Amino acid sequence: MATPPIARRRWRATLSVVVALLTCPCHLPLWLALLAGTAAGGWLSHHLWLVLPAMGGLFAGALWVAARALAGGEAACCTAAPEQAEKGAPSADAVAEKRP
Repeated sequence: MATPPIARRRWRATLSVVVALLTCPCHLPLWLALLAGTAAGGWLSHHLWLVLPAMGGLFAGALWVAARALAGGEAACCTAAPEQAEKGAPSADAVAEKRP
């Protein structure tokens, strides 16, 4: 799969983080308080057994999409070491040997 342009990945990550914040299961009491007295609040409070797992799944999925979009599809830790080695950066062993 081709990596999307940076701006598109940034929008995807931002939207995913917003969805994750809104659907975090720990925010359910806030949603119930905000929607109290409305039909939506009544439905949410009556169907907690359905709402809680759905919000948890949406939250986990949104976090996963955001993490993938922010990482650019590959782990940042795996690409840093070869670049530093090419630039002649000292290895961790060489740095450790210089410490008293």
